[in-house]
Amino acid sequence: MPSVPSDILAPIITLGSAIESEWIRAGRDPLALPAIAVDALTAAALQRQVSLSSLVSWGFQCPREQFPIQGDPGAGFGEPPLTLWRGTQFRIDLLIWVDGSPDIHDHAFAGAFQVVEGGSLHGIYTFTPERVFSPILRVGALQRVGLERLGVGDVRPISPRAGLIHSLFHLQRPSATIVVRTNDTPDFAPQLVYLPPGLACASYPTQLQADPLYQRRLQLLVFYQRTGNMAFGDALWRMADQADPAQLSALLGYVFDTIAAGPGGVLDAAQQLSELLESTTARYPGLGARLLPVFEQAHRRRILLSARGRIHDTELRLLLALSIYAPDPPTLLSLVPSTDPRAWLQGALERLSVVDGALAASLRAAGMSGEGG
Repeated sequence: MPSVPSDILAPIITLGSAIESEWIRAGRDPLALPAIAVDALTAAALQRQVSLSSLVSWGFQCPREQFPIQGDPGAGFGEPPLTLWRGTQFRIDLLIWVDGSPDIHDHAFAGAFQVVEGGSLHGIYTFTPERVFSPILRVGALQRVGLERLGVGDVRPISPRAGLIHSLFHLQRPSATIVVRTNDTPDFAPQLVYLPPGLACASYPTQLQADPLYQRRLQLLVFYQRTGNMAFGDALWRMADQADPAQLSALLGYVFDTIAAGPGGVLDAAQQLSELLESTTARYPGLGARLLPVFEQAHRRRILLSARGRIHDTELRLLLALSIYAPDPPTLLSLVPSTDPRAWLQGALERLSVVDGALAASLRAAGMSGEGG
């Protein structure tokens, strides 16, 4: 491996020191950090000072005693994340993305991010709760209020909780962002994911951590399902009877997606879970009837994201991103990078047909040709 200049992190250290000085003057108020970080990142223009390859090389070569304590050591967010610098109550991370795409989510921290390599389609949302079942489960209306393409050098603030509900579909492979962020704080927890058309919940691993017995039983249920054991149905009903609302919605979502991946598809999954969904509606009014549309849309998104793992062409990845974020023809056509958007879409669909004919046909059926706008 080629040697890495010893000052590769100099721009990061300078950035961190500048932010820390300004943040001290603001009393280390977490809500003040987004504006401070946006100004500092914009001025630093890190995309001209560092590169993904040099920062990854630094990660291999940095002496152990100088290596910052890593946030998110299990790489739950990023492929992987890499903590570059730590200050008092905040840090600077590099988030690398290859094929992953985070769910729509809010944040248990405050800060800002800057694209340093690649690019993304960035969707921004609002959520209006209609019923709160617990701090980690709400139903309501999720609405997309913004959609933009982000490229190298672009900077955006991160406000905590529902101050920024967003998702990024990374178009280039790899893409990378520098994130300036506070450490997680109980004041902004829990961090939620948002599933269209209107469910806000904690990620399933978060729910399971509070109940290891339920976690183990889910693993046993998966064993039954994978081996075709006839006890699967009874075990599923028992688990549903013992579940709180958040566990129940996550459990049914998992089972729906598993069945929908089979030959019967979404219709078979809906039919097999119909009685359980009716039971959920009776036990938790306002929840059960909202789950089926959530499961159907989440399953469609997983199919598209799975296809992205096989597709590395940037334009075809944009086509997949648009199919998730911009189903209406006017928005779709406004984001196509061409003076003739319809011709671009038709050409992209034809190229996708060579890679995955069934997926191309389904996108055409869903209106991805751009007709009608």
